[in-house]
Amino acid sequence: MSYNIKDILKKFWFVILVGAIFVSFAIFFAWDTNKDTIGAKSSKGKDVIFTLANKNYTADAYYTDLFETMASDGTATSGVQLAYTLLERSVVDQSVKATDEMEKSAKDTFESVEASYKQAYGDEYEATITPQLQQLGYDGIDDFEQFFLDQEKSSKLVSDYIEEHKELFDEVYEEKSPRVISHILVSMSDPDNPSDTEKARMEEIDKALKDESFGKVAKQYSDDTGSAEENGSLGIQLKDGSLVEEFEDAAWKLKDGEVSGWVKTSYGYHLIKVNTTSKEKMLEDEKYKDSLSTVIQSYYPNLKKQIVWGKAEELGVKIKDEDLKTDLMKYIGVDEEKTEE
Repeated sequence: MSYNIKDILKKFWFVILVGAIFVSFAIFFAWDTNKDTIGAKSSKGKDVIFTLANKNYTADAYYTDLFETMASDGTATSGVQLAYTLLERSVVDQSVKATDEMEKSAKDTFESVEASYKQAYGDEYEATITPQLQQLGYDGIDDFEQFFLDQEKSSKLVSDYIEEHKELFDEVYEEKSPRVISHILVSMSDPDNPSDTEKARMEEIDKALKDESFGKVAKQYSDDTGSAEENGSLGIQLKDGSLVEEFEDAAWKLKDGEVSGWVKTSYGYHLIKVNTTSKEKMLEDEKYKDSLSTVIQSYYPNLKKQIVWGKAEELGVKIKDEDLKTDLMKYIGVDEEKTEE
């Protein structure tokens, strides 16, 4: 589907990524951040957006730097990353309707993070957050809560796609031997030399497990407070080196329902339980939905970008700047020739 420029701006504001419109949009963020401090200048007929060490930087120079300087993760230039970020935000906005639950979750997360930032940065809170949000295509501090809602909507877009394409898990299952794992941790500053108190705590846990379920004991005793709230569950895990080596080695020696002896790691001592290795349970049990999405995305690192691009095509995005299109396709991991078939 094609639109003229007026139709695009009315229906899909995200196609300001296209051609020269994107150029102006990218430059705006740099100018808007500095407009109150630099004043209006021009150099050889071109707008100056900032001055550093008595050297004027024009909008043209900024735009060139934007697409020549690699971003911090080294996967693309800053300009290409910004283009993708704006594309994702806009596609998600068009494709996913926020629910009451998503709005509540975003609000709770925002309030927690905001409190942490204010505690850490005090009076510099707004000055610290604003440029970070602007780098992500937001106007500033007033969009901070919206950022978290957009993350909720983005996660929904991906999880819905995975729900419809569960075959993605086939290769993950074959290659990475996934299993649902729970644990109970007794944390120690010196695991090589447990104190009498720490030894007594381990004995108390062993005794409790004779009468209570693993999950209930984990909830009561585990020092890993995050998993303790989930009855010790770490969700679906992959044999990919992301877990501590001693922990991973012990966990993948267990069969369904088995519990290990105490396993020493740099964190302390763990009791490990394998809840299930069943592919069907991991695919169908609702409580594993989030971790299923996480492990699939970790196995296919470009999956989210490709989902976003697929939705963008459905919404009629046309990128006229061929260089930008080529760079975006490379960053997203899409075969450009196939998209043109």
